[in-house]
Amino acid sequence: MLHGTLQTLFIRTGLFVCDDLGLIGKEMFAIDGCKLPSNASKEWSGTKSEFEKKAAKMKTAIGRILEKHREQDQNQTNIQNINREKKAIDKEGDIFKTTQLTADSGFHTEKNMEMLFTGGIDAYIADTLFRKRDPRFTNYERYKEGSRKERAGRKGHTPLFSTKDFIFDKELRYCLCPAGKRLYRSGANVIVKNFRAYKFKGPKSACLPCVLRSQCLRYPERTEIRQVAYFVGRSAKGEITFTERMKRKIDSALGRVLYGMRLAISEPPFAHIASAIGLNRFTLRGKRKVNTQWNLFCIVHNVKKIHRY
Repeated sequence: MLHGTLQTLFIRTGLFVCDDLGLIGKEMFAIDGCKLPSNASKEWSGTKSEFEKKAAKMKTAIGRILEKHREQDQNQTNIQNINREKKAIDKEGDIFKTTQLTADSGFHTEKNMEMLFTGGIDAYIADTLFRKRDPRFTNYERYKEGSRKERAGRKGHTPLFSTKDFIFDKELRYCLCPAGKRLYRSGANVIVKNFRAYKFKGPKSACLPCVLRSQCLRYPERTEIRQVAYFVGRSAKGEITFTERMKRKIDSALGRVLYGMRLAISEPPFAHIASAIGLNRFTLRGKRKVNTQWNLFCIVHNVKKIHRY
């Protein structure tokens, strides 16, 4: 119930107040996410019996708090909030008929694309190869490779070999690794994320004693051999998947313009919450608790926005 109360407060602060002030343009919604570390204190690491004792105390305390809230709720009725909630439900079904939705490649899956197209939502979701198809990023890989090496140098280790560092036989019977050893084919026409591919893996006799293990394997201490996949095409020829439809849509001139607006919409709130407000680490454990803490910081972010406005 406490979680629901906070969620309702978050919705009212972020939607109703901002909407009344004209801060929500309803022209585009940009979806994004950020990763933050979380604390793992010794206080919350113990035996099952210790956790049960703590849980019992917390349950008693929460029960008292909720009882007080129930008494207050029975004595107060906010007609304005009820009307606002009803108004928001009425808007929910039609909101995406007049607006766009953008998101980065982390949200791009075939099921998500199917949901967007069948739901009639005007969305622009990038895929992992979006930048490579953009003529403005012709030299993107060259600079990306240089940046990768630079970051690896700062961390004190060399970058890992990629598929481009392997030489594949014309008939795809084997491939040569950077050390000149053969990796033999372990699968033909296998399906990997809706693409057909040939798989190769190295023998233990070549991989285990190899001096380049630290450059070839992400975890050389526990991974024995290197495996590589060579992609040859889409799994179903001629079949236009929802993923393919989204690629065509976002690769259009309009699609690239609309998707380019995403950064200016979605990134600033994360920067403000993490840097200005100071949420650079979650202090709770579990999705439910972390989500509650995130909603609290979002409320502060929205209140500050309203205050400046």
